[in-house]
Amino acid sequence: MNVAIIPVSMSSREIAKLTGKQHKHILRDIREMLEALGDGPDLGHFEEKKDSRGYTSEFRLDRELTETLLTGYSIPLRRKVVKRLHELEENMRQKVEAVPSPAAPVAALVDLARLTFEHLPNLGENSKQALLSVLTEQALGHKVIPLPKIEHHLMPAGEVGAKLGISGAMVGRIANANGLKVPQYGEFRLDKSKHSSKQVESFVYNEAGLERLRQLLAEKVAA
Repeated sequence: MNVAIIPVSMSSREIAKLTGKQHKHILRDIREMLEALGDGPDLGHFEEKKDSRGYTSEFRLDRELTETLLTGYSIPLRRKVVKRLHELEENMRQKVEAVPSPAAPVAALVDLARLTFEHLPNLGENSKQALLSVLTEQALGHKVIPLPKIEHHLMPAGEVGAKLGISGAMVGRIANANGLKVPQYGEFRLDKSKHSSKQVESFVYNEAGLERLRQLLAEKVAA
């Protein structure tokens, strides 16, 4: 059985520790990088955690964004972080490959699902159920967990942007700035990165999310 390696991620705090830089400077560098990338449609492959006051406590970047951030750092600092990324990937590979023997296919897939949920913590319940449905069917040869019933149409950032007359990247930036990536306005789904074969979290919006974005745009125009 071929088991895909789950992509690793690294927190801004760990990057700060490895490079010896102050965490606030790492946060600044990440914001500048994300602004420069304008990465569309929805920059689903990074996570921003905020404290109770609404301030950013840390970012978590996938390998691709971590390496992009490092391009402006010195070679010794880049080496430290890249070495740590390799260690994380090797640990992940060993965990996944240690389980999938013919005698324990179910355990292998359960472990894969657990690793996926750990490294993609924002996945919505529908996406989790869909993943478990596929994995258990692969292991047992028949469907045990049904696919989720999607009662409402969910739209990726590009579709939302087309309805509002803006780009998908702009939708993502507005949503990030206003804390809209919550269950009230949609959910995170597993999606393929536009820049690699990696699986990333991508937020899709419901009608409430669309209307809230429409309100924010109207307020911006009226201001």
